[in-house]
Amino acid sequence: GACAFKTWPQHDANLPQYDWIVIDHGDGFSYPQGVAVADGFVFAAGGASGTVVARNPLTNASISQLVGDTGFGFGLFVSKTSVDGTPTALWTYPVMSAGPSALVSDGTSLVFCGYFNGNATFGTVTLQSAAQVDGSFDAFVVKMDTSGVVAWVKHFGSTAYDTTIHEAAIDDAGNVAVTGQRCAAACVGYVAVLAAQDGAVMWEAELA
Repeated sequence: GACAFKTWPQHDANLPQYDWIVIDHGDGFSYPQGVAVADGFVFAAGGASGTVVARNPLTNASISQLVGDTGFGFGLFVSKTSVDGTPTALWTYPVMSAGPSALVSDGTSLVFCGYFNGNATFGTVTLQSAAQVDGSFDAFVVKMDTSGVVAWVKHFGSTAYDTTIHEAAIDDAGNVAVTGQRCAAACVGYVAVLAAQDGAVMWEAELA
């Protein structure tokens, strides 16, 4: 949630030292879940409610963005911070219910993944979960460039089970590997590799 800061003792030898700090927070709550470095910037991803603010409390430089619209009280975000600690961009994605899992980079692009229930909108793409029931989740993978332009969105889900993604990685060819779980009466792990250019599934395997 929103935070209040009184002092920032940068030179206290008893505390960890830092060059800068940026706080990502929402009106009600927020939870950053991933961080990556790409194209000379630092990116953070997470979930929040209300208006998301990326703020450097040392300089008071900040940017803000409403997450969602009147139909959404919660959303996901990715923030972009320059090497001097100045927030430079903030992108928000409205969802009904969701959780971010990971943010990774190959140095020039970003992959953001997690799980959701209901509808989730990334750029011009709106996903709808297979089971429109609270507590039943599908998974998403979003590939974007460092300007926030969404290249592709991949949806994993079924009415037969919950689907989540926990981790992601990008190989030297730009293909994206993800791993997670499918849970019904029991949970089964899976791994999938998605093509760099469009997110098409190149191969997929369950880990029993």
